Amino acid sequence: MIAGTILFLHARRLEIATPGGDPLLLRAGNWAAAAEMIRDHPLLGTGPGSFGTYYPRYIRPGMNETRYAHNSYLQTLAGWGAWAALPILALLAAVRGRLREARRAGGEDLPALAAGAGFLAHNLIDFTAFLPGVAIPAALLIGIGVGEGVPGTSQPPRRPARALLAGLALAGLAAFVAQAAAGARSRRARRRSTGRSRHPWIGRAPRRGFVLRMRPRRRSWPSGSWRTAWATPG
Repeated sequence: MIAGTILFLHARRLEIATPGGDPLLLRAGNWAAAAEMIRDHPLLGTGPGSFGTYYPRYIRPGMNETRYAHNSYLQTLAGWGAWAALPILALLAAVRGRLREARRAGGEDLPALAAGAGFLAHNLIDFTAFLPGVAIPAALLIGIGVGEGVPGTSQPPRRPARALLAGLALAGLAAFVAQAAAGARSRRARRRSTGRSRHPWIGRAPRRGFVLRMRPRRRSWPSGSWRTAWATPG
């Protein structure tokens, strides 16, 4: 096991040493592009799920091609606008506060909160918030941890500030899920558009008796005239 670890680290070091092989530098370029998008579109952003469309405008030499900023928070701000920082901060504050309370009390929602906090921390360097298969289960875990608790148990009265914070947190969570769904729809639309030919009749064998109208050259035919030819499969 030790020898395998040494070989892995050596191969990893060689991979990072190659030009364009350092993932930290590549992510730093993605973060810089997202920050420039926020600077250029501070109010309403570039639109949900449009990071990959705008990214080529901000790419620099040495940067990788990607559809994600590898930081879900920066990508959300770039797509929705700087105002999205409010629900994001509220979500982080709510999870942090509930996680602290659960650790002190040893509540049953501690595992769900810990998993949700790990998901939120991981999105500082990745884009799993835009993958529905990961974002939706994480949203359920965060909702369980930040929610009202176990049904049937008495809960202390909530203060208005805490209720507002919980509402903003749920709004931020809904924004993450909506962003993930918009990104999934954008990817499906892009795959359909690339897989469909601009001329669907190209590549099909003409049927017998199919009339093909061709516009002749102006040297041989008067302007506005047409010639009809019968195309038969060879």
